[in-house]
Amino acid sequence: MEYSCTLRKLTPGDAEIAKLDAVFEGHVKRLLGEKGELDSYDLLIPLLRRGYGEAYGIEPDAWRMLVRLGYGDANDLFEPLEQLAEWGRIRRHVERRVEGGVTVPRVMWSL
Repeated sequence: MEYSCTLRKLTPGDAEIAKLDAVFEGHVKRLLGEKGELDSYDLLIPLLRRGYGEAYGIEPDAWRMLVRLGYGDANDLFEPLEQLAEWGRIRRHVERRVEGGVTVPRVMWSL
């Protein structure tokens, strides 16, 4: 299957659009394999910390610095996660949890 999801990289005076590839899928599957079922937050934070900078073409040390400075745009991660689920490579379901006395939906991901 071809990856149809895109990664948008904006820099001063330039914009690049690239397809997410097997590198992203490998990171997702490795995390889910190590930790089991995860909600979106528990999956996205390690993805942002662990090598996701590869997709942006940023060296690991520079990426870690950006994460420490607070970078964490997870919105661009949902589309490829949904694509992987649609292809049957990972599973997605919604679980209702009580948090702070309120029942909220949480998207859960697993292998």
